[in-house]
Amino acid sequence: MTQVDAVSPFAPSLEFFDSSAYTDSSGQSKFSFDIKPDICVYTEGSGRRGLTDVARAEIIMEFKWHTADDPFCDPYPIGNDPVQQYSFLRDTKAGVDTTGQITAYAAAQLGSQFRTCVYSVLIVKSWARLIRWDRTGAIVTAPIHYNKSDKLAEFFRRYHKASPKLRGVDTTVTTPTPDEARLARICLEADEKAILVKITVPSPNSKMEYVVRAPIASHYTPPGRATRGFEAYDVQRCKKVYVKDTWRVDLPGIEREGETYELLHKAGVRNLAVCSAAGDISNHTTVTHHFRNETWACKTACELVPHHHYRLVMDTVGLNLTSFPSSSVMLSSVRDAVYCMHFLFVCSGQLLILVSLGHKDAVAAGVLHRDISAGNILIAGERGILIDWDLSKRLKKPESCADMHHADDRQTERSADMLHVDDRQTERSADMLHADDRQTESSADTLHVDDRQTESFADTLHADDHQTESCADTLHADDRQTYHTRDTVRQPT
Repeated sequence: MTQVDAVSPFAPSLEFFDSSAYTDSSGQSKFSFDIKPDICVYTEGSGRRGLTDVARAEIIMEFKWHTADDPFCDPYPIGNDPVQQYSFLRDTKAGVDTTGQITAYAAAQLGSQFRTCVYSVLIVKSWARLIRWDRTGAIVTAPIHYNKSDKLAEFFRRYHKASPKLRGVDTTVTTPTPDEARLARICLEADEKAILVKITVPSPNSKMEYVVRAPIASHYTPPGRATRGFEAYDVQRCKKVYVKDTWRVDLPGIEREGETYELLHKAGVRNLAVCSAAGDISNHTTVTHHFRNETWACKTACELVPHHHYRLVMDTVGLNLTSFPSSSVMLSSVRDAVYCMHFLFVCSGQLLILVSLGHKDAVAAGVLHRDISAGNILIAGERGILIDWDLSKRLKKPESCADMHHADDRQTERSADMLHVDDRQTERSADMLHADDRQTESSADTLHVDDRQTESFADTLHADDHQTESCADTLHADDRQTYHTRDTVRQPT
């Protein structure tokens, strides 16, 4: 391709390959469709496993030959907000398809590699656009008419000169030594084909090193926390642990997960994993949100959330809840996890009282999990544990454990008072029921008298019936006498 041939001399350390006819050969992606970018760019000695290898590609380039396939356009107004918002995304089927395609390529790169960002190039006929992706979003340039402008060639020249860190490579990830790899394969039960890498996690006094399997990319869009979990070999302690690699939300009020674990353990919260190391990866922050208010930036309606790269190590390695061996184990694991957030609800009339149970547990320590799900409950031996506290919310900040106990005692006293009120109300209700019973007995006596009166009235009616029958008999005798008199009158004299 002439465009590639024109820029490749400016980047002699980069290799450009036509990969349009080849699917991903990295073995580190799981997508329901084929990953076949038009051009894959690699560094010299990348160790690529084929022409298309998203786990080792530096830059992915895509070509479109029809302007209708361009997913971007000049900004246009959207919505009716007082502050006018704009969009530069073309809302057509062809444009949306291209957007999905280049986003999938970026997701495959970020998911199968350890990087802070990736770059891609989209060429539509006679113009090109450069795109920078990180965990906050993407920055897209205005069209570059490469036949008239040298900006595309200048980009590749600067990329060639840039250090791996400036290119977005995570330099805290390295290759384990042969001995480390051998011990890790034994610990993790990994075969010789498994790709192993060594990552570092900050700790208060030093940096800890762990050997993990290379990540597998899945359907995960570039913006977000991009949480990945690894069973890992602890190089220092020669044991199996669990390493969580994530991009935490970097906003006020969102606490670091390691600090939350420390607080919960000090409060004696039950059924937690043991967190042995955690910390931010230095200088690994997203930058897309910093350019939102630049004069050249399109004022879009989307919210740009900053993220910071973060790793956490748990000594407790559990099974997924869906892997339960029996229903009893599953239910007991859920029960154990719920103990972390356990409450007793006492309903008194229209009043709802909250009383924490157990050893004060998470909420008594001032933490609300906010993300309890089957994926966040693990089976660890004969108990269940609640993990993933990165979205938790601090409810209060008690000055000391004594303050917490004192507050709980006051709550207990208030609850006891409420229950005492309920007892008095119950006694009054019992008195009312007793009065109702006496009234019912009185009503029953009255009904009994009425029954006797009814029987007497019935007897009277019965006597009246006899008297009526006697009168009828007398009238009948009178009728016979009258007939006899008439017969006597009719006889001739």
